[in-house]
Amino acid sequence: MNYFSYLNNVEAERIYEVMSMEQTQTIAIVLTYINADLSAQVLDLYPQETKADIAIKMSQVINLPESVLKNIADTLETKLLPSGIKLGGVKAVADILKLLDK
Repeated sequence: MNYFSYLNNVEAERIYEVMSMEQTQTIAIVLTYINADLSAQVLDLYPQETKADIAIKMSQVINLPESVLKNIADTLETKLLPSGIKLGGVKAVADILKLLDK
């Protein structure tokens, strides 16, 4: 299960802003689990030295317990939601219902 898939709909600058105070290991974990294009955009926002450290840590990410991944994802989502990022809603449900068999 990818606990970070919701980030694929968030702008790179916003992800960077929220994660800029995190440890590079945490950043590496998150960037490993989002799509490659978005990951590259976020990584590119960091200073060169930090970018290199994150990239090295990304190459060393091992299988982590699901509880750790879920905790990181939940914490990050909590930091993102107060900023006005809207998930779901009436339009999302309507779009899904239109695709269902009648």
